[in-house]
Amino acid sequence: MVIAVEKQTADYYQKAYGKSIDAIVKAQLATVTANFNSSPNFNGVYNFRVDSVYVFEGPAQNEVFRSHPRFQYCVVVDGKFTEPTVGGGWYGSYQTIYHSWGWKDWDGPFASTATDGLTHEFGHARGAIDIYGLRVEGAKNPVNAQTFEPVSSIMNYPYGNITWDEYTTNLLNSTADGPINGDQWIIRPFPNTIGVKVTNQQGTPLRNAAIEVYPVNWSSDSVSSVSILNATTNASGTYTFPSNPFQPATNGYPWTMRYCNFLIKVTYGSQVLYKWMPLYDVQNLYFKAGPNAVYTTEFIVTTDVDVATIRLGNVPETSFCSGEVITVPFTTYGTMHADNTFTLWLSDVTGDFTRGTRIAIQEGTSLTAISGAVSVSGPLVGSFRVKVVSSSPYAESDVLPITLKRVPNSPTVQPIMVCQNASAPTLQASGYNLLWYENSGGGTGSSVAPTISTTQAVQTNCFVSQTLDGCESPRSMLSVTIQALPAAPTVSRKDVCQFTTPPSLTATGVNLKWYDQSGSVLTTVPTVNTDKAGSFSVLVSQTLFGCEGPTATLPVNVLAAPTATLAGSQTILEGQSASLSVTLTADSPWAFSYRDSTATGVGAVQTVQAATSPYTISVKPLKTSVYRLVSVSNGCKGSVSSTAAVVTVMPLLAVDEASLDGFIDVFPVPATTAVTARIRYPVLKSKASVALTDMSGQSLMQQEFKNDTSTLQLSAFPTGTYILQIQLDGRAVSKRILKQ
Repeated sequence: MVIAVEKQTADYYQKAYGKSIDAIVKAQLATVTANFNSSPNFNGVYNFRVDSVYVFEGPAQNEVFRSHPRFQYCVVVDGKFTEPTVGGGWYGSYQTIYHSWGWKDWDGPFASTATDGLTHEFGHARGAIDIYGLRVEGAKNPVNAQTFEPVSSIMNYPYGNITWDEYTTNLLNSTADGPINGDQWIIRPFPNTIGVKVTNQQGTPLRNAAIEVYPVNWSSDSVSSVSILNATTNASGTYTFPSNPFQPATNGYPWTMRYCNFLIKVTYGSQVLYKWMPLYDVQNLYFKAGPNAVYTTEFIVTTDVDVATIRLGNVPETSFCSGEVITVPFTTYGTMHADNTFTLWLSDVTGDFTRGTRIAIQEGTSLTAISGAVSVSGPLVGSFRVKVVSSSPYAESDVLPITLKRVPNSPTVQPIMVCQNASAPTLQASGYNLLWYENSGGGTGSSVAPTISTTQAVQTNCFVSQTLDGCESPRSMLSVTIQALPAAPTVSRKDVCQFTTPPSLTATGVNLKWYDQSGSVLTTVPTVNTDKAGSFSVLVSQTLFGCEGPTATLPVNVLAAPTATLAGSQTILEGQSASLSVTLTADSPWAFSYRDSTATGVGAVQTVQAATSPYTISVKPLKTSVYRLVSVSNGCKGSVSSTAAVVTVMPLLAVDEASLDGFIDVFPVPATTAVTARIRYPVLKSKASVALTDMSGQSLMQQEFKNDTSTLQLSAFPTGTYILQIQLDGRAVSKRILKQ
């Protein structure tokens, strides 16, 4: 090994001892070797050899955590002239002992007391544990206030106590020489079986003794107030831990061991007993007898134990569906104590009661029967058994073999939704030998499924079970929802005009479905044909949650396009009124417009509201006018005839005191290519003119008299009647002429 000594420590003790630090260190390690070899029970001779000594300056932790590949161990000696930053002791991960011992404490790090402590740390290096970590102070024992003092050992209290106990000796012999790797040396040496045994003074096993196990945490000096295990002894008076209670190989705990000691409490009747189960006792048995040894913490009950007997009566039926209740009659012999309870036990499928189930517990001293449900999970093919057990005094009945049958699963059902007023749904479930019920529990089942009324929109729950091998399953709930029908969609009458763009029909609702007047389904939303006027209707419904409601009737009116025809061509005298007739078709009321035209241009459009047909228009033109219709509508745009009505206005001729009529000659009559007007007037006082108009008042020609005659050429005009108007001295006279 290599020894590292802090410089102030080396300087101080070289002066104090008058020796070199190398000699001081080697002398101390020789004492450690002698302490180990003082025991005759080790399988070999220890020699802790110092191969190198060096002095260092600075923090000791640098040396503690320094690797030393050429040496098995390193010892760092620190007289604590400077306060260290890490604690002293064995650092297993580094195979280093930090011998941190104050120069003022018990004569310093090289004195005998410190050497005992160093021997203790080398014990750790060779595999020993801190036995003092198993200690319990009575004041910290809430279970029974008992103190536990571990065995005397240098690994318990080392100072002035070079004692190698049996357990430490066993551990060190198992590790032999060389550094220790891993943790198998401490977690492996356990007997395969660890348990508790309870007997009376005669050695008779006592069953049903209550066991409570309270753990001790390392170096806590205390017992937990909460047990980690509660159990009872079997017919052999024993209980075997299902797994190692010390929980070896648990990381985060000293020596990877979860617990180091246990206080075991046993209660039988009125007697309560306690025993300790320290780690070293259990592992010492392994070192003596090997892994197949059985470690047992034994308890002897010293109070008198009463004897009782239980005999089962006749159970007429021994085949049960899992979950059914079995009633077991029995007779007791002997005296039962006032605190006695009877327990009905059901074994596992192999007939083993240690893995069985308590199916009934009842207090009493004079019961004659006990009942419980024989419910199991897992396989049902096997040898189930039941028995009755009393607690005070403890007694077991003979066993009764029974047969258990599996209860089938509840049938598979699917919720049903039908529309109101639809046919009653057929209720179905997947299963065998179905029974139908009105409620989830109780009642008598029927093999016939109920009939559900659909007249009301409600939800109804039915319940159904299936039966296999005489065992009825739990009931499944089948929910039947009667879905209310939606209202008819909201519709409004549709009025459309003839010959307009066909509109699509609309209604307010969801998932609309359209029908024609005969009730046939339309695959698309209907479109109105406006080619022909008339009235018809379509039907429409809406569907909600899969249910179609009643239909609404949507009236459709294709309004005929109106027409207007004008008639009433006539001749009136100037100042008279004329009546024109407008014939209207389609529905009233109408609005139509017209305008006139005269020789001076087109007149303004006039609009008329009419409620009857034919409708008479009264006009009073000042001149000959042509009247034409412009438009007609009754909400729908219509058409008007192109026929015009001509109102010819014959003006009243003005004359002086003598009529001009006798002074005007017009010839030839009828005319062909020309017509001549001559004024037989003594003296022309002013200019005279002649004008030719057609019967509609349109001016065709006008010229002045050059002398007493004026000739108008008619070749360009068609055959017909014309008006020849002569103006003279502010007076006028009109003559009709006929052109051939």
